[in-house]
Amino acid sequence: MFDRVRNISRAGPARGAAAQLDARTRVGRTAWTMALPAATIGLDHLAAWQHLRLKAGLQPLFAHFSLIRAAAEGCSVARWLCDPTISSDVRVARGAGAQIKDYRERITHERRLGDRMPTPQGKGKTGEARLAEFETELERAGVEPISLPSATELFARYFFPQAALAGGESFFRQISGVIHAKVWSLYALSELGEVVDHGTGVKAVRTLANEDTAYVATMMVMLLASEAVDDIERYGSAIAERAP
Repeated sequence: MFDRVRNISRAGPARGAAAQLDARTRVGRTAWTMALPAATIGLDHLAAWQHLRLKAGLQPLFAHFSLIRAAAEGCSVARWLCDPTISSDVRVARGAGAQIKDYRERITHERRLGDRMPTPQGKGKTGEARLAEFETELERAGVEPISLPSATELFARYFFPQAALAGGESFFRQISGVIHAKVWSLYALSELGEVVDHGTGVKAVRTLANEDTAYVATMMVMLLASEAVDDIERYGSAIAERAP
């Protein structure tokens, strides 16, 4: 999958592709220019999990869920941007919304740096400057941005496509809890072992990696990643080459 994204990124959209037609304006290019990096980030985390488990032979207790979540987030953003069922206008509006959110995150980062923020050189610009320029282009093009959904909503929508949204959101909160060191989620995602009595009125429970949960989550994120790459390829392919 990584190679497929690299190849289409190097080649760019084919003549007559939906992505090429959208890209006639800078605003129209954003779905493509935001989707490819998002998918690459997701696939990079998935590859890291693959190498950790299959090549290094390691099964972490909980750390793999951070890789699975990051893979799912990146690929979900790509799917939302390149959704083959939406119109060009909606796709352009979604791309604009994703770009605005990206700029705003960058602005927050730059403001936190304060005086340590390097002065832009050459054609470099601050996030605020780039956002102002982009919003001017949106107004000129008459595009009303569609806000990028939260990571929780995207995960629920694309990670468990056959399940109720509540099920996807529940699992997202479980693995997010582990990433943020929440004890409740540790027990929810682990296989519980024997109880250890320390003899002081305090008991501890041994936790083990739940390989069944890891397996199911891995299969689901691999499916999501495959669908994200399919959507990108379909978006960047000429109409006659697109899969039905």
